[in-house]
Amino acid sequence: MIRQTAAYSLKFADDKSGPAKTIEFQAEDASEALVIARTEAADRDVELWKGNKLLCHLKHDEHDVWEIS
Repeated sequence: MIRQTAAYSLKFADDKSGPAKTIEFQAEDASEALVIARTEAADRDVELWKGNKLLCHLKHDEHDVWEIS
């Protein structure tokens, strides 16, 4: 079975946790992209993009819980 995937990216700002960078990857859907983001951005705030469309901001709070906006 051929799996349909789309291009997603995680965009990190230059902040106290590290330099600005972008990670590009393929995912089946946004829920799979969020699972990948959890691994790749475990300790940093990040933007999740699908192609040229911003899907959400993922921000850590003081209790290390993500706020998705």
